[in-house]
Amino acid sequence: MAILGLLKHLGGRVAGGELLFQSDVLGRQVNLGNLSERELRKVRGNEIAMIFQEPMTSLNPVYTIGSQMGETLALHQDLSRGAARRKALEFLDVVRLPNAKRLLDNYPHQLSGGMRQRVMIAIDLPPGIRAIANWNFPPLNGRRRKTHEAEAFHRRANHQCAEGERGRR
Repeated sequence: MAILGLLKHLGGRVAGGELLFQSDVLGRQVNLGNLSERELRKVRGNEIAMIFQEPMTSLNPVYTIGSQMGETLALHQDLSRGAARRKALEFLDVVRLPNAKRLLDNYPHQLSGGMRQRVMIAIDLPPGIRAIANWNFPPLNGRRRKTHEAEAFHRRANHQCAEGERGRR
């Protein structure tokens, strides 16, 4: 939470040290702890995102999965509503959610906890975003957890490489 500048919203503070980050959006290396709120907003969601352990604290229960993913993509990637919805569907497929097209019209409470967690990972899939997970797959044993983490990051890396290749053509 300190990396994203969220501690101050909870009454906390960083006592010392530096959080150096090479920001493409700001065009320079920055100390995240010294950025203004306006600068942090540019970095958050465009370059750094947090995947919270409990997705229901991040997903709004009154909006569909598609509208929440679409809003995030439209805001940070400057996409139309239709393009954002197509991109959201693509990202749900990447994290292997079954019936992804149908899930876009579901509300968070209609999904299992694991499905909601995958939605949160999908939200952080856009190329260029460095995701920070504040959890470690506690229900999985050590070997299975490592495999699951490796699979998730491998899928994400492959997806981002494919995005970069498409962009260069």
